Amino acid sequence: DLFSLGSVLYVAATGELPFPGSTPLRVLSALANRTPPRIDAVVPGFPVETSNLIARLMSKTPNERPASAVEVAREFTTLRQRPSTQDRPILPG
Repeated sequence: DLFSLGSVLYVAATGELPFPGSTPLRVLSALANRTPPRIDAVVPGFPVETSNLIARLMSKTPNERPASAVEVAREFTTLRQRPSTQDRPILPG
C-alpha cells in the first residue's frame, strides 16, 4: 500500500526507520502515536518537494495520501523533470 511505500522510501532516503522501537509493541506504539521527522529535516539538502510527497504517503489520514500508485508515479516523474537548484537527486542512489 502507499503508506508502506512511503515508509520504504523514508528508510531509503534517511537510513533510519520512520517508526523505531526495540520491541514489536514499541514499533506499533510509535506507528500509532508518532509522526517521523520530515526527510528534509533529517537529510540536509534533500529536495523539499520529494520530502512533501513522502510525508503525504505516510500520512496517518488515508484521504491525505495520494489516491493511487499511478498518481505517485506521475508526481515522481514531474519531480524528476523539474529543474532543481539542488545538486541532490530525488532519492539518494
